[in-house]
Amino acid sequence: MKAVILAAGKGTRLAPYSGILPKPLMPIGLDGEGAFEPILDRLLLQLGRAGAIEVVIAVNYLAEAILRHAGDGSRHGLKLSYVFQERLDGNAGAFWRAAHLVAGDDVIVADSDNLMSDDDVFASMAETHRREGAALTVGVCEVERIEKFAIIKTDGSGAPVDIFEKPTDRAVWGNLAKSGLMILSPEVAALDPAISLAPNGELTTTGIVKHCIETGKKVSLHRIDGGFNDIGTWDEYIRVFSARLR
Repeated sequence: MKAVILAAGKGTRLAPYSGILPKPLMPIGLDGEGAFEPILDRLLLQLGRAGAIEVVIAVNYLAEAILRHAGDGSRHGLKLSYVFQERLDGNAGAFWRAAHLVAGDDVIVADSDNLMSDDDVFASMAETHRREGAALTVGVCEVERIEKFAIIKTDGSGAPVDIFEKPTDRAVWGNLAKSGLMILSPEVAALDPAISLAPNGELTTTGIVKHCIETGKKVSLHRIDGGFNDIGTWDEYIRVFSARLR
């Protein structure tokens, strides 16, 4: 299994700190030695626990800082490579630029601003993906504010039937949110990027999920124990950072 971390965004909602520090390097607590731990390091640790030795990081904004920090991945026991997302055309746009480097294998795709509290979340999700023979596995959890997330609608058996970005009608859509964590089979990773094209012109991971549901591919939902935190907003980042320092 391989992995792609989507780390190209500017993190404008974390200004002014994101003016000098790329979002993947924002500290989210302390490591075992008492030093600040960036979210990128936590993601790499979790990917390593899942056996994803080869990891591609898609970069753009302050890319040199990310490359200097993560390097070749050897200090994490990983093999890192990088792709440059020259145009910020969506999170799936970042993935498609890396797809040729992870071809032929199941691939974990992770946003760089979703903090998973369970360090074995990637490993348990990979187990679900293999056990169910899924074309696509999506990490999900229930949320209170559905208008902040892509929400997956399910049928009576819990199978996904649709996905919609930031709905407001909880009675229609429920409250099962797509996290920034997915596992794609080689079949899905080799699809035409156009399948993820949104009306606004961006290429989105939500579009990948929607395409797989609509074309009858096996889409598995993996409930994330403990949920996840989207630290891409200042209020949420401060809340999570403060809690992890206690």
